[in-house]
Amino acid sequence: MPVNATETPNLSLLRFGAPIKSGAAPSLASATYKSRLLQLFETLNAGWTGYHGHPWVPAYSAVLADVAGLHSLRLAVLDPPGSILLESSFEGDQAAHLESLRTALGPLLDVVFCNAEAYAGTRDRTGDQFAAWVSSLQPGAALGAAAATAAELTCLAPSVGSAASVASPDAFAFAVHSAADLERLSNLYVSDDDRTILRRAARCLLATLPAQLEAKANDADQAVKDRFAEVIAWFQGTAPASEPIVCPAMAGASAAGSSNIQVNGKKLVMQVLTDIEDNYSNSGYLDRMAGSFGRIYLGLDRTDPNYALQSSASNRAIGTITEQDAFAQAINATRDALRAPGASFDIKDISDKVLAALCTYWFDIPDGNSVISSGSVLPFPPARCPGHFAPPSGYIFQPEPGWAMKLVGELDGRILRSHVADFVAAQRRAGIPPNGVLSKALFAAFPKSPDDDDLLTRTLIGVMIGFLPTVQGNLVAAMAAWKGAMLDSMRHDFLSHPEKDIYERASQVIRGPLMAAMQQAPVPPAVWRTAVKAHDLGDNPIVHVKPGDRLFVNIDSATREDLGKNIADVSPVFGGDRSLNPHPTHACPGFWMGMGVLLGIIAGTLEAAPTLAPMTASRASAVF
Repeated sequence: MPVNATETPNLSLLRFGAPIKSGAAPSLASATYKSRLLQLFETLNAGWTGYHGHPWVPAYSAVLADVAGLHSLRLAVLDPPGSILLESSFEGDQAAHLESLRTALGPLLDVVFCNAEAYAGTRDRTGDQFAAWVSSLQPGAALGAAAATAAELTCLAPSVGSAASVASPDAFAFAVHSAADLERLSNLYVSDDDRTILRRAARCLLATLPAQLEAKANDADQAVKDRFAEVIAWFQGTAPASEPIVCPAMAGASAAGSSNIQVNGKKLVMQVLTDIEDNYSNSGYLDRMAGSFGRIYLGLDRTDPNYALQSSASNRAIGTITEQDAFAQAINATRDALRAPGASFDIKDISDKVLAALCTYWFDIPDGNSVISSGSVLPFPPARCPGHFAPPSGYIFQPEPGWAMKLVGELDGRILRSHVADFVAAQRRAGIPPNGVLSKALFAAFPKSPDDDDLLTRTLIGVMIGFLPTVQGNLVAAMAAWKGAMLDSMRHDFLSHPEKDIYERASQVIRGPLMAAMQQAPVPPAVWRTAVKAHDLGDNPIVHVKPGDRLFVNIDSATREDLGKNIADVSPVFGGDRSLNPHPTHACPGFWMGMGVLLGIIAGTLEAAPTLAPMTASRASAVF
């Protein structure tokens, strides 16, 4: 077996590396496979060494005790060269040890190595197949002296005293907290396979939690159970949402009794979004909005007369901003941000500053008083732009947001509502129209004060929520996917291109790779609708949709299908093409505005990048 296995008296070392997948991971947080690994390792380290500063109470059960002859296990993210390293020291036969790793630690290995190339998992592999996969990998020694450890997880085989720690009075609360930490990663593990892998890993690592949940019945423990009810339901697999019906691309398949329907493939995705027969409703968004920044037209259907009344002015105004105008504003704002003292090539920091400046130009927010410029999502006043706009977006539009997204999405939304209301009140007192083309249009659309002030506040927030997270999420995902040789090549092509007009040059050099990156890993990857009529969806086989069924509209399946056919179309990322007739009701009128901002920020960073430090990898997924 061509793995690196060194022997000392009574102790052998197994060491191999697997290359990390390139590009963006299917997630709700604009993550690459590497950044997803880094967050996974951070979470696993907290649970393995003890919960939040309490090393005498490790949250995870002694799963390592079941691995034959194990002395220690080390997992690491190496960058360069971009690999996952496994290193285990053990006594006894190597083949038996490898098989024991597969059977005892399969769920842990799966949640780590599903981020590696050509890994099919331990659950569906025989021992010989798993050994063959290991044999196909680089020996650890071949990774080279230049390999740098970006993150690592080191676990010692449990000692005799570990059982007493797990049984301590605080172990139950710490185990539930650790389950919550693992559940929070569900925003990074969103495909059906990935969700199963993450939950299996949680059950493996927290193997004692089911018995603890059964045994704990006193008031204090019940309070913990009540507080973390959603997390516990996720861990136990008893959450209200049932296993989904799956409609594969260009086809469909049903699972009787399920209330969730996964809609995949360009044809079905656009059929649901366009909804010619009014089979679906956006009204589910309204309940989530109500607990956050308040209800607006994004939760209304075209059959509701209030939709046209509330949306027409903003849609018209947004549609007047051309791609070229948005590009000019964005590239100038990017140049300003990069001229600031201490500027570094961290695309999240750059885009925080640029998007705040653009929002001030178009919306008069942030104004530096009621709302400040900041990328922080932490739910504390004052209101922050763009930071506080991302969690409400994720909470409202993600089909199944986790409890943490729900909590922060509601809190940030309430902060925005309070502080943007202060901005509106100050503007009304001033008695003059705001400067921004979009804020001016909205103030004119809702002229009555104080009667219209709250609706105006909510609409301002909602329009900005439709703009900011989509642009920043796709920007961060694209730049993370290009990091390295591809980004260097794009920079060279952009700087050496003979076109003098910088917008035309950006269009020729950047547009193609940008659209491909957006198609590969779109943000958002999915939205959802609620069925209001009984009807059939798909044709091979037919899915019988019932009123009340939820449809998870997987935008990424549509864009990846097009990408595989060399069709350059990112309109599904924006909810559809508003220029078509008919078009989806909620197709974004700011398609060209958004694309212009993306092209402008990327052009500005490519223009200046040779003078900047490398992007911080750990920030690549910090949008949501």
